Amino acid sequence: MIEIIQLLLFSLIIIFLHELGHYIVLKIFNIPIYSMGVSCQPVPHFYIRYKWPTSIIKHCAIILSGSLTTILGLSILLLFINYNMMKMLFAVYFFQLICETNPFFSDYVFAYVIYKNKIINSSPQSLNVYRSLINKYMFSFAWYIHFILWSILIILLIRLIDFKDILNI
Repeated sequence: MIEIIQLLLFSLIIIFLHELGHYIVLKIFNIPIYSMGVSCQPVPHFYIRYKWPTSIIKHCAIILSGSLTTILGLSILLLFINYNMMKMLFAVYFFQLICETNPFFSDYVFAYVIYKNKIINSSPQSLNVYRSLINKYMFSFAWYIHFILWSILIILLIRLIDFKDILNI
């Protein structure tokens, strides 16, 4: 039971670090934040709504900052935990990595579409174009490459992690 509580706690820490990364970069770039919260569409996720920057590089930096902050935060956290908790933390992080890199709904998909298509504002017309470009990306050649790499990542992570050992089963 303690292990399950620790898994949930580590999961919440990782989610917090991810969103904190977006928040920090938005503040650094002085970009207005409209809202923060939880959404269930199309899948359950936390979000930060903000005014789209006019720079594509800034927008991609904002989107990818969540993953980078997660990695930095976990690296620091690893210095302060014991070996058994470290294994659990790796398991939780690997699950987060699978979620963050999925080809269906992830920051990487959004960054790729924004960067490749040079989308620079969030006007209603741009958002419609953005949505249609996301739909166009789905099941394209690039998407299949993304899906294959993501599947390989899942297989590798499953082989690396011994969940029975982590949960003391």
